[in-house]
Amino acid sequence: MRKIFTLLIVAILATATSWAAEYTITFGNKATQPTELLASVKASTAITGGLDYVTAKPFTENLGKSYYGDDKSSIRVGKSKNAATLSIALSESGQVKASSIVVNCKQMSDNNAGTLAVNGLTAQKFPSSASDLTYTFSEPTDIASIQLKATKSVYVYSITVTYTDSPEPQKTVKSLAITGEPTNKEYYVGDAFSTDGLKVNATYDDATQEDVTAKTTCTWALAPATFTEAGAVSVTATATYGGVSASTTCPVTVKTIANTKEGAYTVEQAIALIEAGKGLATPVYVKGVVSKIVDAYNAQYGNISFNVSDDGTTAAPQFEFFRNQKDAEHKYTEDPNIEVGATVVGYGILKKFNDTYEFDKGNYLVEYKAPAAKTLQSIAISGTPQTEYTEGETFSTDGLVVTATYDDASTAVVTDDATWSFEPATLAASTTSVTATATYNEKTASETYNVTVKEIPSYTYTWMVNGAEVKKSVLKAGAAVEAPANPENIDGKVFTGWVTTATVDANKKPEYATIDATAKANTTYYAVFATLKQ
Repeated sequence: MRKIFTLLIVAILATATSWAAEYTITFGNKATQPTELLASVKASTAITGGLDYVTAKPFTENLGKSYYGDDKSSIRVGKSKNAATLSIALSESGQVKASSIVVNCKQMSDNNAGTLAVNGLTAQKFPSSASDLTYTFSEPTDIASIQLKATKSVYVYSITVTYTDSPEPQKTVKSLAITGEPTNKEYYVGDAFSTDGLKVNATYDDATQEDVTAKTTCTWALAPATFTEAGAVSVTATATYGGVSASTTCPVTVKTIANTKEGAYTVEQAIALIEAGKGLATPVYVKGVVSKIVDAYNAQYGNISFNVSDDGTTAAPQFEFFRNQKDAEHKYTEDPNIEVGATVVGYGILKKFNDTYEFDKGNYLVEYKAPAAKTLQSIAISGTPQTEYTEGETFSTDGLVVTATYDDASTAVVTDDATWSFEPATLAASTTSVTATATYNEKTASETYNVTVKEIPSYTYTWMVNGAEVKKSVLKAGAAVEAPANPENIDGKVFTGWVTTATVDANKKPEYATIDATAKANTTYYAVFATLKQ
């Protein structure tokens, strides 16, 4: 007879010969498109059944590539028509003396027929529709992994391993006895009872006894399976082995972190609960003052994320209301206009994501008090600005901070909302200081800063026609150079271009100059005239 482990459902029957068992690994689709399997991918990412029998990072590809999530609940060994080898590492409970391995699979497409070999056993052709391929060992064989070798792409839905639980003849179990005390007698709502500390002793038909607690064929049934209410609870723990069962009652204390709106946890208390890691499946109330809007209201998803702290500052420990929504069942249909400084009480599940303490998504507010109106008393400028410039530039406020002070002595940085004016507005080479004035909500503040202004060099551009100067421009470096209009003909000679030498050889073609686009050096251009041949 057999016991079958499939998706953690256990059934056990007695036998008088030997024990055989099966476990099944099934796969899940958790992507909208094929996602490559990597050794670093956790088992829970792709494996939905039989997690106890594989390691946390089970996948190793020795050839080709494999994927999950592209056909129902499966993994795909191989890409397109390419061969692939995928190894699935087994945990200690999965490393058994196997007698056979059954793979439920199908070929990727009609023109993609191939073969699949498992753990070195004879390869078999892919079935055209989801069916079992059975691979049988000549004798029970120890396995530490499941090796799939496909000549082309194949979808694999499940893998079932049949193994020998004990090489010795099995005696008939006559009775079981549970002894010991549970190690843990205090729990939180949402926890499951732990049988650690309890021992199961089997008495066989030959009067011998054995501690079978650690055997994989010894299973537990618990009532209640998980704790749903706080208080004193009696747990009935039933052990089953060899078709025989025994029960014991274990009194435990169940606690809860549940609270009321009136007794809402502070941010400091919420963080302490998260760090303790107890009872976090129970939703709780947390209060605080909004310190920062993390993600503005998203109309598409109907939520907003913001931080709170106990004093409303960002310097104090922060707690995030992640994807806060309207209530337990509904998203926001319009911007809730959560304001920094508002006092709030929220309800949700505590968690820690990376280094962020937060409510999990789906939390909502049960109380919101807008920040009290404050009167602006004054503003002040602080910080260190840029002090070196080039003439023609304007003063930069980078490095300056404008801080507002209110009648309740609170302050806020309002730099982004302040407007500026400067004296002088444009910096000249002779400028040695600048007065910067900030204005916010009709309040002003001014500070004077010493500056150094670098002079831009000037260049003279002169244009000569027949010995006479027709244009002279004094330009700052980089300024656009504009040539005068082409001169008119002189004594029957026509203008042919500009050169930078006062004379040209009449027997040679002149080397005409390219007019500078921008000023960069003192330059004189001379007009060249030529007689047209008849």
